[in-house]
Amino acid sequence: MTSDELNEQLRLLNEKGQQLQHETEMLTRRLPIARTALETISKGEWAPEILKSARVALDTLDTLDGLDVLKIFYRKMSVGNLQLRCEHSLAERKMAIARTALERIANGETDPGVRELARETLDGFSVLSDGEKFMGFS
Repeated sequence: MTSDELNEQLRLLNEKGQQLQHETEMLTRRLPIARTALETISKGEWAPEILKSARVALDTLDTLDGLDVLKIFYRKMSVGNLQLRCEHSLAERKMAIARTALERIANGETDPGVRELARETLDGFSVLSDGEKFMGFS
């Protein structure tokens, strides 16, 4: 393998690492919004299935928060893109759990107030910040 080929592979790895880091940051910024909506819903007086959906999602997110210890481990190991992939994967899983619970609530046959809160939260996720638009993510 030539020096140019190695440099190109390194450039592609760095580019992929930057993309993973950016996507992880986006997910990390949106997750507290989802968590707040789920916490608000879980404390309301809604139908039992709505409360259960919100509480199960929150419990699962709390469990996954325990995996954040892995981030510290990978940072200490300084394993670069492996650390980024781990953080990105964990952030994706957390966001998928929150989004699924909110979608279930938003699409359910329940009180319009709770549906509106869930729908507004989900709709907010599709709005890109200026940085996200610049980076070309959706």
